[in-house]
Parts: sequence; structure tokens; C-alpha cells
Amino acid sequence: MGQVMRVTRVEETALWKQLNEGFVGKDGERDANFLAANVPALCRDAAERMKAMPSLHAQYTLHDSTHLLRVTELMALVLQASLEELNPIEIALLMLSAHFHDQGMIPETEELERLKARDEFRQFRRDWEIEHTNWRQIRARQGSAGVSQEEKERCLRLDNELYSAMLSDYFRESHGRRSKEYVVSCSRDDRRWEVAGRNIGDLVAKLCESHVMPVERLAPEKSLRCDESVGRYEVDML
Repeated sequence: MGQVMRVTRVEETALWKQLNEGFVGKDGERDANFLAANVPALCRDAAERMKAMPSLHAQYTLHDSTHLLRVTELMALVLQASLEELNPIEIALLMLSAHFHDQGMIPETEELERLKARDEFRQFRRDWEIEHTNWRQIRARQGSAGVSQEEKERCLRLDNELYSAMLSDYFRESHGRRSKEYVVSCSRDDRRWEVAGRNIGDLVAKLCESHVMPVERLAPEKSLRCDESVGRYEVDML
């Protein structure tokens, strides 16, 4: 566990080392080399985008680059010796899904403005206000006569905090789907995602969506296949 805490770069993770060194002179070396060269940059892109997480969702675990690297390293600890049984595509999918699975928590600036006009969001906000009656009370107190300026400022801070919490809950409920959509969008025209004749962005997108699904929905006939094909590789998504 101490080693997990010390990881500071993608290239220090056990998954990357297996990708970079585990296929030398073996079947899949060319594809492993391509992925070892490109996956770290994709992971860093994801970590850079997640820097917005604290300002948007202050109450959640800090999803900075250190956290994402620890998730990646913990995957290898769970796999242990069976890590050597994975092919290059499967290792890359693990690394990318560790870095992209929560991207749906980060909305684009213009998206936040469009969101306010959506009926779905308006209904979510109404329901959330019903469950958090103190929010209405705080807003009412802000406009009450005889309330000191200091108290109004305190109420404004609480109002903003509750609005932020409401947004966090909204994105948390939909972030699996939104992460999937983000990965599909950003990988579509990016050659770094293409290996063995296929863009693997769609597979990462499925994994990102699946991390919020109940177990019964992950069965091959419903979601993730254990015999997905990427070029000549058979990929176990489960």
C-alpha cells in the first residue's frame, strides 16, 4: 500500500510497466509499444480536466492526478499475478477507465447555462428543494427585513453551497452516462486511441458507464462482453 501512495507519474504504475516491459520479444509487442507511448498522455489529459472537480464538487473526494494514479495502481494490486495474463489492450483499458470514469462530473461552462433551461434539470431542482427545506428558508431569510448585512452574507454563502450540492447530486446521478459521452466525443478523431485497427474509445466509454450500473446489468447479453474483439485480440470487458 505504501508503494501506491508514492506513485506520482503514469509511467511509475505497475500497469504501465507491464505494458512497456511485459511484451518485449513476445506476441503483441508492437501494439504494447504504441499504447505505452500514448496512454500516459491521454491519462494526463484526463487528470488535467479533473482539476475542475474541487471547485464544482467540494464535498467529494479530491479527484486529482494523485487519486487517479492510485486507482490505477490499486487495479494492479487487485490483479496481482494475473496481470501477466492480460493482453496490451486490456491493460490500456484499465488505465484509461481509471482516469476517465468520472469525467462526467465535469460540465463544460456553456453546458451549465444550457442546463438551466432543461425541464429534466428543473424538475430535479424542484425535487431536491423539497427534500432540503432549509434551502428555501435560507433564501427567504436573505430577503427578510431587519436581517443584518453579516447575516445576509452568511445566508448567501449557504445558498451557494446548497446550489453547488444540488448540482453535484444531479451530475452524480448521470455521470456514468456523461462520462461515456465525453469519452466517445474526445476519442472520435484522436489517433492515440486507435490500436490494432480499432478505436478503443468505445470500449473505454462502456467501462466508464458501467461503473455506476448494478451488477445484473453488466452481463454480456446486456452490457459488457467477455469476448470483445480488437484486431486479433480477444478482450474480456468483465
